[in-house]
Amino acid sequence: MTNKIIIGFAIMILIIAGSVFAIGVGSTYSAEIPLEMYPGQEQKVIFSLENQDIDRTISLEGTLLEGSEITSLDKGPYDVKKGESVNVEIKVKVPTSANIGDSYSVLYEFVQVSESEGDGGTSFVQGIRRGFNVDVVEKPVAEEEPAVVGGISWIWWAVIIVAVVLILWWFMKKRE
Repeated sequence: MTNKIIIGFAIMILIIAGSVFAIGVGSTYSAEIPLEMYPGQEQKVIFSLENQDIDRTISLEGTLLEGSEITSLDKGPYDVKKGESVNVEIKVKVPTSANIGDSYSVLYEFVQVSESEGDGGTSFVQGIRRGFNVDVVEKPVAEEEPAVVGGISWIWWAVIIVAVVLILWWFMKKRE
């Protein structure tokens, strides 16, 4: 009896595993690789939704679960064909009142929009959650071009060229 139950569960797992499809989210930032921004800075973070295995176009809708105080996301739906990816944009704006060293957590989720199967069929939907941190850092100091000390500016070059031309003209006129 126990063997039949184990075999039954094994068969169910194989059947379910064969019907699992893969969607993915590709992003530069994660919990391990934070986005670093300074107070008042705005930036767009681009990531991609991928349909790796599903034989049809799928629709995904996005939701911000954490971090909505500094981020915005267009809900969608985003249609992704098999073997393709679609770029999605999250806008991030760090408040000017943020302190250096603050960290914000951003968590988003994309869920496959359920399709009606009709005739009482069941439709399984899948979703994927991802997130990243936004660390507040000091605003980088803009690099200034070093001032030329003791150099000759273009105005002086122009004066020197005009002077040389006048001197040459004067010598040539004097020889005639």
